[in-house]
Amino acid sequence: MRLSALNQLKPARALHRLQRMILANRLAQRHAAEDARLIASDIPLTIFMPVIGKDLAMLPFAIQSLRTHVKHPLQRILLATRAKDTAVFEFGRTNGCDVIDERELLGPALSDLRYTVNGKDRSGWIKQQFLKLKADAACGTDRYLVLDSDTAFVRPVTMVRDGRDVLVCSLEFHRPYRKTMDRLLGLTRYNPLSFVSHLMLFNRQILAVLRSTIELRAGKPWEQAIVDALDPTENSSFSEYETYGNFAVDRCADRVTTRYWKNATFDPQAVKSLAEASAQFGGRVTTISSHVYPD
Repeated sequence: MRLSALNQLKPARALHRLQRMILANRLAQRHAAEDARLIASDIPLTIFMPVIGKDLAMLPFAIQSLRTHVKHPLQRILLATRAKDTAVFEFGRTNGCDVIDERELLGPALSDLRYTVNGKDRSGWIKQQFLKLKADAACGTDRYLVLDSDTAFVRPVTMVRDGRDVLVCSLEFHRPYRKTMDRLLGLTRYNPLSFVSHLMLFNRQILAVLRSTIELRAGKPWEQAIVDALDPTENSSFSEYETYGNFAVDRCADRVTTRYWKNATFDPQAVKSLAEASAQFGGRVTTISSHVYPD
């Protein structure tokens, strides 16, 4: 791209971000009153989390936050991991979580998938996204909440409001995700805010329509269609959260509602308990995430 063309793009990008920030602020204000009178929901949820051994440093914190702050009946907390990560199976046994071998969900073809970009192995990155999109096969509820293993709630939440699924939004923006969605779905519009927010509430009925739509458009199984749509030159060219969220808003608008979700980064070595984290962060964000793992 010529330098002159790049300079022309900068104001447009700045305007785009400003528009998204204004929308995010409006959503935050709209939901502030709802949070003040939050009522627990009677809709059951399954919690689903892909986990590997290194996630165990943060996992107890995340699990405690789910049980404390997600105001739904939690039917089960289901962890999916590799057979070799025996410590995760032991964690589940001692912490009241169910654990399954990820191969049970992925199947042989996806389990053996090898995906490399620019010489970097990205197999684990794409497999964990397939796990989330296939988790309905193992979850017994109509809806299941996926939480990234490095994230914890610090204030009470309900994920269904007035009969509509709450889809969480952020200010993230990564154009390659949209290019892949174009190839998979050909959507005519996109949500102004991103759905990359460390968690997603999946509805098995909407998910079934999403997968069948991909298959009808591609003329092949939806899993293969996603693999074939990946950009071989881009480290991150697909997002399960972005794809599901945009499809749900575009095709099932009467069944979902969007919400701007504030998240903060924290150091788990500096915060000793969930109560401390909730007191420190709960007044300004809903979740906290750690990308720093203790030795």
